[in-house]
Amino acid sequence: MYRYYENWLDSAVDDLENILDYLADTTQDIDVVIKTEDSIKGSISNLLNNPMLGVKITPTKRKLILTNVPFVVVYDINNHDVRIINIVHNKRQFPPVQYS
Repeated sequence: MYRYYENWLDSAVDDLENILDYLADTTQDIDVVIKTEDSIKGSISNLLNNPMLGVKITPTKRKLILTNVPFVVVYDINNHDVRIINIVHNKRQFPPVQYS
């Protein structure tokens, strides 16, 4: 089985930092912050073995709905890279609705 490479876009890095900063500020519980980060990164690690785990949301993008934390990882597959595009709260609509 081929293992893909992990490639984080700056937008995803910013998303993760913002999530962790928010949790640190609001919960003031370092265990919550660490468990959230571990859960997100562990789920992304699973994508490297099976990048088709996520649901197709556009012709090129997929989303992985995380089960242990209320977030969704938005990614695409580019050659042998799993490119992490965004990490969003599962209550946020992604992609946004396009109105005509």
